[in-house]
Amino acid sequence: MEKELHKKVIESLNDIEGKVARQKALQFIRDKQEVLKDNSDLMHLKFTLKSLEKKNLFNWKKLIASSVNNLKANGCYVYFAQDGKKAFNYLKKIIPGNLVVKSKTNTGKEINLVKNLERMGFEVIETDLGDRIVQLDGSEPSHPLVPALHIPRSRIITLFDTEGKSSEDLTAREIVDLAREQIRSKILESEVGITGANALTADEGLICLIENEGNQRLITSLPKKHVVITGIDKIVENISEATLIAKVAALFGLGEKTAGYISFLKGPSRTGDLGFEIIEGMHGPEEVHVIILDNKRSDILESSYSEILFCISCGGCVNYCPVYEQVGGIFGSGGGGRGAVFIGLTRGLRDGYLAGLDLCTECGECVQSCPTSIDVPNLIIKMRKEAREKKLTIKHHDDIRNQIINEGNPFDKKDLRSQWFKKQKIHVDQDAKRLFYVGCMASYKIPDQAIHAMKLMNKLNISFNYLFNEEPCCGGILKRTGYVPEFENQKAKVRDILKQYSEIIVICPGCYSTFHSFYNDFFEIKGIRVKHLTEILPQYIQHFEHGKETLTYHDPCHLGRHGRVYDSPRQVLNKVGNLVEMRFNKERSYCCGAGGGCVSAFPEVTKQICKTRLSQAHETNANYLINTCPFCEYNFKETNSSRIKITSLQKYLSTKCLK
Repeated sequence: MEKELHKKVIESLNDIEGKVARQKALQFIRDKQEVLKDNSDLMHLKFTLKSLEKKNLFNWKKLIASSVNNLKANGCYVYFAQDGKKAFNYLKKIIPGNLVVKSKTNTGKEINLVKNLERMGFEVIETDLGDRIVQLDGSEPSHPLVPALHIPRSRIITLFDTEGKSSEDLTAREIVDLAREQIRSKILESEVGITGANALTADEGLICLIENEGNQRLITSLPKKHVVITGIDKIVENISEATLIAKVAALFGLGEKTAGYISFLKGPSRTGDLGFEIIEGMHGPEEVHVIILDNKRSDILESSYSEILFCISCGGCVNYCPVYEQVGGIFGSGGGGRGAVFIGLTRGLRDGYLAGLDLCTECGECVQSCPTSIDVPNLIIKMRKEAREKKLTIKHHDDIRNQIINEGNPFDKKDLRSQWFKKQKIHVDQDAKRLFYVGCMASYKIPDQAIHAMKLMNKLNISFNYLFNEEPCCGGILKRTGYVPEFENQKAKVRDILKQYSEIIVICPGCYSTFHSFYNDFFEIKGIRVKHLTEILPQYIQHFEHGKETLTYHDPCHLGRHGRVYDSPRQVLNKVGNLVEMRFNKERSYCCGAGGGCVSAFPEVTKQICKTRLSQAHETNANYLINTCPFCEYNFKETNSSRIKITSLQKYLSTKCLK
């Protein structure tokens, strides 16, 4: 299975044409969102929507009952489907003829709606242009809202009947016109239109649909039957809540203030103009059928994965995802880390594994970009643990696990941990209650960071102890790759060693995040403070000289988004040089690609992510790329092939800036 996953990854990385198209589309979305960010109270919207989702999912049984009653009262036929098989049993009885037109529906994709209807003998026509392009191309959707963003225009032209015109002669306008006419002719033929639902309102029994093309308005009006397939997680209390979802989905998904069309459908169209006798099916459908799908959602709601259902299918999580940008739709079927987890929950761990459960770098950008702040990295860790228990592993992760258990570190023999220290003139205070914790990466792969951190602290008269070869691995990589029992064993060893100290200074953001996230109760009980070196440097800023060199700074994911440490390194850098920010910085900082075990499992993906980040650094024309993470620096230096100099903050300060 691991070979199958790697094959998919390599094939996607080698699709250069698709990657270029994807990056162009993502940049367009990001640019629009950056403009809106200054004019919209996004944090307020996030808080409001998350509170709403929590409330509704907590009351899901009550909301379903109310929604079903009111939908029926509005003239809709309502069905409850435990799984996809049951949904298709209903569809067999509902759909007349052999032609079906449908709009974008992520719930439909979840149950392979198109392929299964085709197996049942129906001709299915996608009416959303992006979905129709994907359908004709024979590929898979690669984004929740922009399914064809991976397909370049040159290939799109070949998919439609150009009526004898040369593809080189057709403008984008002409291609859209051809596609519209060919799709619309099918809509006029069909007796049934299938949509999803962005929300069902319990109080009013309304179906809420959001779109930009207008195709949903056609297929919910012209065919005789309208069929809705949606999940139990899409039921909200009232029309106001559905409107909020529509607004937020547009903002976080495509950077738009609102969707092009927001429709609220009550049921079959009606007229009462003939003596007040109600006749259904005037200009709209005669029948509306609503299939409410469970497909393990009720189980998910009762589990520790319940927040996965806060999703409003806006696609915001993948708009900034570094892994998705490189490999596209193979990652979570276009839904990134959240998609991989959801697939694992609804289709099984094996499918989740093949959807890229181990591709995630756990950078946390998806949490930042999600309107309900779904903690995907935490859910990834949970599911990786379950996958490991089922022997769904990555060989390199198994090797790291065994190395830590047997040697106490992921790289080499324990007695080589402090070998680099021997020739250094560094003072260590064996009686100090402040411990300098180097971490495995700096100890074995890039000791230069440890050496200059220690020298800098010596020069600033910051006393510290050091454990040399007795320093234990924090175990963070075990937890993040799913080896949770092994992590707990390692954690017990680490706590026993660290319990005598009052303060711990680290230079590795991975260790920093591990201590703050997974050891927090222990450190709170013991009164132990854990700080990254950058957090204490502003106290000594008077010891640093002003410089004239242009610097740019990379926010490590575990120090920035995970630790919220943004200001302290910038205070120092603004003092010692001319700091120029990269396009993506602070909470929007782009991952270097090395986290979450990705660098060991999928080095090809990590390298491409790193190249993208380095290109952003080059755009600043800075002399130095300053980092505060051994992992990031190692990754940058392994990938860098340009003039920009890469160094750690502590080395830059200790060699250039001390008075």
